[in-house]
Amino acid sequence: MLHLYPLLAKPLYRVLLTKPLHHRQFSSTTPNHLIPAILSTTHDLLTTLHTSTHLPYHTLIPLSAIFLRLTITTPLTIYSRRRALRTQRLQPILSAYQHPIARGAKSATTTPQAWELKTRKEMREKRRELWKRWGCQAWKMLLAPVVQIPVWVAASMTLRGMTGIEGLPTWLRGSGEIGGEAWVEEALATEGALWFGDLLIADPYLALPMGFSFLLFANIELQSKLHPPSTRKQRVFTNVLRILSLAAFPLTANAPAALTLYWSTSAMFSLVQNIILAKVMPRGDELEPCKFQDPYSVGDKVRE
Repeated sequence: MLHLYPLLAKPLYRVLLTKPLHHRQFSSTTPNHLIPAILSTTHDLLTTLHTSTHLPYHTLIPLSAIFLRLTITTPLTIYSRRRALRTQRLQPILSAYQHPIARGAKSATTTPQAWELKTRKEMREKRRELWKRWGCQAWKMLLAPVVQIPVWVAASMTLRGMTGIEGLPTWLRGSGEIGGEAWVEEALATEGALWFGDLLIADPYLALPMGFSFLLFANIELQSKLHPPSTRKQRVFTNVLRILSLAAFPLTANAPAALTLYWSTSAMFSLVQNIILAKVMPRGDELEPCKFQDPYSVGDKVRE
């Protein structure tokens, strides 16, 4: 999601609120493809909730972020975590296959290199077979992020349009005009809170984008502490995420407060959720994988 911030937080051309505003619709015509239809639906839901509940936007936006998390991403996160825990419990069974597979591979190969390649290949196949048998396929453990990202982007794009930011790419516009006066929600200018009274402009004290960046960094550090990266690739990936989380601050500094309020709430919920899941559904100690023992290094000769 981090690479989307420059697009979503692109500096706006401020819409003059003194001009008469049109009806609250994303477009006067029917969306001609899926994305405008989704944005139109989320916009209608948000404005309907605002009208019916009389909640100010400084309350409605965080509550909407929490609601989306609770109803969509949290159940999927729990689902994925259960399967991740199951794969961990299956690890001893997978390790038990290693010796017979390695022994069988030796009889079918003629060099140590071929033996190692065949053993690793058969172990990968056995792992896929075992994971499938117990319903732990990789795609099931990726459901949460795969669903979470489109939801997050849709909500962000909706708020982005409601703040009047111009410059959305053509492929998102459909048959309507995104980012114009017709999209601006005038109530956002007066329904902020505390120091960010106007949600159409950036936080003047930069507290929201700074808090958002900090929460992202804290989430990455939590995951790194709970599951320390064990390989060089994992360590590099974790460091890249750290850098991106810190870069989120300058990238979102000019974003309207409505957006950074939503992002900060979502990041806070994610951090609290991960802390709770770490307590309620803890992962056991990681098992050290069995080391391959080269049968040719203990006196066996390569078959001619």
